[in-house]
Amino acid sequence: ASGCVAFAYMLTDLVFDEAPSRRLYDFTYDEIRAGDIVRIDNDYHSVVVLEKTPEGVIVAEGNYAKCVRWGRLISRKKIENGNYIITRYSDDTDDTDDEAEGDTEPDADETRDDYDIPDIEEQ
Repeated sequence: ASGCVAFAYMLTDLVFDEAPSRRLYDFTYDEIRAGDIVRIDNDYHSVVVLEKTPEGVIVAEGNYAKCVRWGRLISRKKIENGNYIITRYSDDTDDTDDEAEGDTEPDADETRDDYDIPDIEEQ
């Protein structure tokens, strides 16, 4: 796996602990929340949403020009054209059967272990 995915899961693990993730291929900009991972650039790069604005999202990202970056604004259009989002928020507010509608990948409970990301040990 690439460094950007590893960094994204490391950040979301710190926030969401062991909450399972869901991959959403059919998403709208309104559904994106802080803490979501958005896969962009023709499935080439992953970013973590820090804040959503009307113009776009402010992100944290790893392996962007071989650096970790905080605070880059990515346009709403680019985010809306993303490949998918990975969210760790529960789906309990939605009464629809997303799996039957094809909106999510069934049992997409990826964790950092799927990407060989080491645990962060407290110093």
